[in-house]
Amino acid sequence: MIHFKSKPKFSMFSSILRVSAASFVVAMTIGACGIGTTNSFFSDEVLLEGNTFKAGYWIPDISMSVEPEEPDGKKGFYKTTPCVTLSADIHGEKDGIDIFYEFSNDGNPIKGGKKYEGKCVKIPDGDPTHFQAQAVNEDNDDWKSEVVSKDFKVKTGADEGDVVINELMWMGSFGDRDDEWIELRNMTDEDIDISGWRILGAGKGSGENAHIQIPNGYTIEANGYFLLTKNKWNKTEINLSEDLEKNEGRTNVSGMNLADCGEKLVLEDKNKNVIDEVWKNDRHWPDGWHGIFLHMSMARDGKPDDGTSSSSWHTCINSKCNNKTYWRHEGLNFGTPGKANLSPDNSDDPEIMEQKIAKEEDKKDEKKKDEENQGSEKTKLEMNPTAENSDAGENVEPQATEE
Repeated sequence: MIHFKSKPKFSMFSSILRVSAASFVVAMTIGACGIGTTNSFFSDEVLLEGNTFKAGYWIPDISMSVEPEEPDGKKGFYKTTPCVTLSADIHGEKDGIDIFYEFSNDGNPIKGGKKYEGKCVKIPDGDPTHFQAQAVNEDNDDWKSEVVSKDFKVKTGADEGDVVINELMWMGSFGDRDDEWIELRNMTDEDIDISGWRILGAGKGSGENAHIQIPNGYTIEANGYFLLTKNKWNKTEINLSEDLEKNEGRTNVSGMNLADCGEKLVLEDKNKNVIDEVWKNDRHWPDGWHGIFLHMSMARDGKPDDGTSSSSWHTCINSKCNNKTYWRHEGLNFGTPGKANLSPDNSDDPEIMEQKIAKEEDKKDEKKKDEENQGSEKTKLEMNPTAENSDAGENVEPQATEE
């Protein structure tokens, strides 16, 4: 313990003496311990006429907390935006202590750093994003704390496969080839904001650059479905009873234009990250049916797998696909818009069903013609009642009369 004497009353000289004495102890400690010239904490004490000073009195402590504490997304990413809070003091005293932070890795955030205002610091999306902070005792020659830091991997948007293109009515409905629609499916347990998302290849124009875009303000619910229709709610054969509200899981995109011959579709988020892909060329769609009468959707299997593979799809031929749960009229349109896909009903393939319906339509046409012919004959008789016996009367000789 080193002792220095000074007058009972403090003066400018005594203050300088205390600082000099503390500096001397610090220098002696550094020399004895072999510590470098960076700020550090010391246990030595200086006694100045009844006042004891710790050599580390000017050096602040800093702490950092993160919420959520651990990554809550896939592959070590934070799906929820991390919130960082910082605090600092000198032995419980916060006066004169400022905290600076920055998103860099230079080890010295005081240079160019932003002053911490006591609020949550949100970490932006990135892989990786380095965050660092340091406390500064500005009242005492800018003595600094150690630097606290953390590397974050943040991706608050959807990952690839979180949302898939689940069903396509690429051929339109019976009697209206423009009655096309696309259904999305949320594969996660969380709501996903799909504002500004695009589907490349699904719009007017040519190639993958022709796209449609989902307007702002739309969300696809957890494990839910979202429907994009070309026609408005009251112009489609889908059984919709009201206009397209944002909370109803559907929107109208009049620029939709799906090629009947097939095409590649790419679902992108607003940052142009690929979320899902469907098919791969313009030769033909792997499934769906565009017949004379039947119009059957192309539906994704329960386990989506690779959307560019034909093995991930089936034609909606289940007999329940064409009832009024989905359609205004039963019979010719098959699909499950806005709801879970149904597994295939293998009792009849689309071609056999088409043949059956064609035969039924032929019978209807024959019956209609017969009815029309019968109606025509009936009309003739009503207009000329004697016509029925006219042929017989032509060969009857006149009878002789008595005079």
